[in-house]
Amino acid sequence: MRSTANQLNTIVIIESDGEHKAHIDVYQQNQAGISLISKDTIPSALSYLETIQRTPSSLPTLLLVDHNELSKADYALFDELQKRALRSSIPVIVLSDTDDRSMIEEAYDRGVASFFMKPRAYSEWHSFLNLLIQYWFKEVTLPGYSIARQGA
Repeated sequence: MRSTANQLNTIVIIESDGEHKAHIDVYQQNQAGISLISKDTIPSALSYLETIQRTPSSLPTLLLVDHNELSKADYALFDELQKRALRSSIPVIVLSDTDDRSMIEEAYDRGVASFFMKPRAYSEWHSFLNLLIQYWFKEVTLPGYSIARQGA
């Protein structure tokens, strides 16, 4: 999604690992124009989405999900996004500790937009988030999400 100068891009990150969350927080402190909102679980992220859906312009641009959280909930995240008319509005990106082919194929079959190996150290998180932001916010042109963003 090519950003306008005044647009704040938001990524909701579903991550329960405290060390990884700390890396994300440090990265956030050094960024302008990007909001990283960290949630521990899929239910807490869905609760957040339910709250902000009342103000559709506040919807996140991306959901970044730890595969462990996604598989624990048996991919129910996609059903819940569908119920809220957000399934096609917010790309879901999965991070995993493993590169198991069958798991990756299942994630894509269920609707993820991208699948990445999970960064570990702060420098890896920094590089990964820079790459993610460059690709999704500066290179890719996404649809306008008129239905979700207008509150339908």
